[in-house]
Amino acid sequence: MTIQTKEITTKLSSGEITEINLNGVAAGNNVLMRSEIDTAISTAVQALDPSWPEKPIGLLFGKVANQDFTTSFAHIDGYTTEYGLNITKDALTGLLTPTTVGSYRATVNLSITVPTDAATRIVYLQLYDIDSLTELETVQFTIPENSTEVGHMFSKIIFPTVGNDIVVRVKASTSITGVTFDDVSFDLELLNTTI
Repeated sequence: MTIQTKEITTKLSSGEITEINLNGVAAGNNVLMRSEIDTAISTAVQALDPSWPEKPIGLLFGKVANQDFTTSFAHIDGYTTEYGLNITKDALTGLLTPTTVGSYRATVNLSITVPTDAATRIVYLQLYDIDSLTELETVQFTIPENSTEVGHMFSKIIFPTVGNDIVVRVKASTSITGVTFDDVSFDLELLNTTI
């Protein structure tokens, strides 16, 4: 049963539909077309937050090339996919550039495969403002001894300068050759235009 966008929006707003599965099935066994879902969600969210469709967001994800981790910070670049709305993005260089003043949530997600090692290794991820040469946040996680797969995710609220390029950088406590990125993503989302 296909229902119209207006009905979807009404059902979302009223709480009659509380969950939408991305495969196109909504609660109550109403089958929805993907375009109907997208339109309904956009309409419902915009009703709650009128700035939503214009709110800056940038996303870089997917990486196919291996990268060596050294003891010096290096950019994570060469993402395979980019998405942006009112934010400048460059998957090749790994840069996201805010175009609006405000607070942003930066989120980094990383899942890697590494060669095994008898020693514990530490990986450092850093949000970095290239233009002002400023560290915005640095986190670390451990690769336990003899482990070959590890992942880490973090979010941080940052206050970047409009027009400055933000990048994720990585280094390790000891060099790790041939790191495979199973999954990697970096996004910036504007939270508030008043600081």
